[in-house]
Amino acid sequence: MQAKLLIRMLLIALSLIAFEARSQVWEFATSAEGGRYFYDPASIQGVDGVVRFIQLSNHPNGFNYDGKILYSIKTFRTVDCRLNKYKSEYLIGYSKIYGEGDIELVDKNNVERWVDESPDSTAYFMRLKVCAKLLGT
Repeated sequence: MQAKLLIRMLLIALSLIAFEARSQVWEFATSAEGGRYFYDPASIQGVDGVVRFIQLSNHPNGFNYDGKILYSIKTFRTVDCRLNKYKSEYLIGYSKIYGEGDIELVDKNNVERWVDESPDSTAYFMRLKVCAKLLGT
């Protein structure tokens, strides 16, 4: 049992490194209110309408997350293009904007939790953008 867990953790770490190595150009989706949410188009992968990608959010004034002050977050997100659900599988918090500086936090607590998105959420705008990229619409 411990060997399987160790292998799973190793595969997760390797996938994070592979995603990080490919992340070079950020594009953005704009919400109705004008908010900009970045994503890495090179990270978009999908099968049967389920898409994985990396999302970036910047917080120039910083904010407190689990006792750490973060200035940007990369979220490894999965969305279901047909069911309008998402999950934020892994979250990495940084000491500077655009995912630069020191890694201050790694949160892996949401791996299995699917959430229904609301039409005014960041998840909604990101789903529209990445699903359109994947499905060519």
